[in-house]
Order: sequence, then C-alpha cells, then structure tokens
Amino acid sequence: MTPADKVRIFVQQATRHSEVNRDRLVNALIDKGISPLDAECLLAFVPIAFTQGLFEGFDVRFQPGYEIRDPQTGGSAKGLLQKEPLFIAARRLAAKMVKGDELACKIVMQVAGLSPELDMINQKVRKGTAVADIELTEPVLSRLPVEYLTKRKPWWKFWR
Repeated sequence: MTPADKVRIFVQQATRHSEVNRDRLVNALIDKGISPLDAECLLAFVPIAFTQGLFEGFDVRFQPGYEIRDPQTGGSAKGLLQKEPLFIAARRLAAKMVKGDELACKIVMQVAGLSPELDMINQKVRKGTAVADIELTEPVLSRLPVEYLTKRKPWWKFWR
C-alpha cells in the first residue's frame, strides 16, 4: 500500500463522522490493514498537511519541522515534515482537493479540523490578527513514540 493509498483511507475514515474520536480512528485504520505506527503517523501528519494546503497562498508561515515529545519520560526528538512520505502524499492530495468542487473543499476543511494548527489560526483570526501575520510554531506530537525518529537503521542496512 502506497503512502497516497494510506492517506486516502485516512481521509475516508476521518470524514465518516462529524465527531472524530482519535483512538477509534486509529483502530479503524488498523482494521483497514494499516500498521499501528502508520495509523498514528497518519493521524499526526495528514491534518497538518491539509491545514497547510488550505492556507496555500495566504502567507501563513508554517514551520518545516515537528517535535515528538513523550510526556511521561520527557524525551523528545525533532524531524522534518518534508521527510515524511505520508505528509508529502497528504500535502499533494490537499493541493488537488482545494482546487476542486465544494465537496472536496469541505472534506479538506473537515480533515484540517483535526489539526491544532487550524485551531490556532482560527483563534488568532478571531482576535484580529491578519492571516498574513500568522506564524505558527512547530507542531508538537505526543502520540508518536520518540523512537520513531531516534531509532535509525545502520548505514549498512540502507536497503531495508
């Protein structure tokens, strides 16, 4: 299954109900054959990508990176969104959908609504900040394990 296939499944599952329970969404993705780690990555990266797609051309400044933080151990690690295949696939899909019909745009809004970034943009706009003046901090993810970024493959196993 390609990253684009996984993103499409995520969008289908995330838009099935008006209220999304994150744990149920992850379980629904697993039921569709997506690994638990990929399900959590989809939950983390797709809403961010759709929010960025929604604000393409509006000069909102998004950070290129993200941080995974373990609230129990205090451990953390940083990564780049553009190195995440699921983020890249979601960003491409969002870019196509925002140029589509009203239903496609509604779906982008619904998926972006799962992102704290969209909530922050809305809060700032309600307080009178111009969209072009908004700069967001890097997303902090607490559902992904820190090992997702810190566990690297040995250089001699590049083919795996």
